Amino acid sequence: MKNYILKLILLFPLIIYCSDNKSIVGNDFPFRKISDMVFSTTIYPTKTENIKINKIFGRSTILLLGGENDYTTATLIKFYLEEDLNKINEAKMIIYPHSAANDLSNEFETFIYEITSEWNIDEVDDIQINPTPINSFIVNSTKIEPDTVIIPPGLVQKWYNNSASNNGIMISSQNAGFIKKYFSRDNPDYPIMIINGETDTEEKTVIAYVNEDTYLTESKIQPNQDELIVDDLSIFRSAIKFDNIGIPENATINMALLELDFKPDDSFLQGDDNDILSGFRIETQSWLPDEIEFDTEYENNQQISKFTEDNKVQFNITGIVQQWVSKLNENYGLIIASNHEGFNSGKYIFNLKEVNQIKPVTLKIDYTILEFDQKF
Repeated sequence: MKNYILKLILLFPLIIYCSDNKSIVGNDFPFRKISDMVFSTTIYPTKTENIKINKIFGRSTILLLGGENDYTTATLIKFYLEEDLNKINEAKMIIYPHSAANDLSNEFETFIYEITSEWNIDEVDDIQINPTPINSFIVNSTKIEPDTVIIPPGLVQKWYNNSASNNGIMISSQNAGFIKKYFSRDNPDYPIMIINGETDTEEKTVIAYVNEDTYLTESKIQPNQDELIVDDLSIFRSAIKFDNIGIPENATINMALLELDFKPDDSFLQGDDNDILSGFRIETQSWLPDEIEFDTEYENNQQISKFTEDNKVQFNITGIVQQWVSKLNENYGLIIASNHEGFNSGKYIFNLKEVNQIKPVTLKIDYTILEFDQKF
């Protein structure tokens, strides 16, 4: 009887130890052997697609104006008018330059148009304008002083009198050889409009501040059949999907490396910083341009690219693959996009053509499965 009691006393701490430690692994559990089984596999895409965004507008802190290579851009600006002016004598807009890209020895004429349709920075559909320009000015790539643009007093007067909707102005150009970047309303050097007018009692000069601003982008780029393309003006993004990953749900993904074959001779890079692409987890089954959505909010859902010396672009997508394997999120694929959309005007071309049985796009996965020996 004493031996039986002694056995219970010795066993009781073990019962407590086991019940309080739900995730004991390795040598921490003295009565069960656990071994790590490490595996590696390489899979290839089952679906790839260049997704062209049909309606392009920028929400960045930079406004783009001009054109280069296959791109043209236009700027939309709307001012908030809060002073009560009965008569407008003069109005001029001042925009502050940030930088310029491409042919820096060039200059071009840009035109000001009255916008006749409603828009805001979250929704830019088909912009309608009065086709007759209200003014123009010359954009110089090397000029660092602010550009001053005269706005016809009659147009501003209509906005004050509510005889025309205040939808702002569009600035666009023809035959531009470079893109000039200006600060938007989210910067200290935001655009302003200085208005000289009259009230019932006095002449007054007021400053109108930007209410909304954005930029529009058009592109003539047409990808080849055997290529994927990403560009910094957000016209194209590349979507890639890997089906039948075939890894058990209880596996731990040690490394998942997406590798694409980069074509530097066909690409155009702006600046020295090449690490500006990310792979994002697609959240929608549809890949249609107006329906596709991808998660950019959490770090585990995106990975920044790495350019190698042998013209490969690599994305460490370990966190994304772990979500797919563990069934935390559906595998709708990845989308490759630029981190700096609107700031640069580069384009990145990736090869899809297999050469000598070498696959240009691969996903290499290293994973571990824990094997339990049930014998004590």
